[in-house]
Amino acid sequence: KILVIPLAISLQLALRNTQRKAVNNGILFSTYNDIVASEEGIKDARIYEEQQKRGALTGITANTDKWSQKGRVPIFSIEGLTITKPDGTVKSPRYFNRRDLISEWLRQRGGDEGAVEKLIQ
Repeated sequence: KILVIPLAISLQLALRNTQRKAVNNGILFSTYNDIVASEEGIKDARIYEEQQKRGALTGITANTDKWSQKGRVPIFSIEGLTITKPDGTVKSPRYFNRRDLISEWLRQRGGDEGAVEKLIQ
């Protein structure tokens, strides 16, 4: 079962142990909630850090082994990408995979893929 919930709620669930009733005879048991990165997100994070290691990017320290550790979730963002909420506040979005980030970047910039290549290499 997959639920889509706000990040703040998922963080609260991931940080605590809860008691829930099981379907079998109403037995209580502990449940654990965790935020798990997609394979695609982890792969993109490793590629990004490999590029950094080769000197193609600046601003982060390359340590691709950290993405094999439990509990690591990459977050992707692009400086300058913003979303205006209905109440007028401007937010800088963060994504769990590069595909969604690039999709939003292209949507806002009319499909200019050349600009994307500069951002991700």
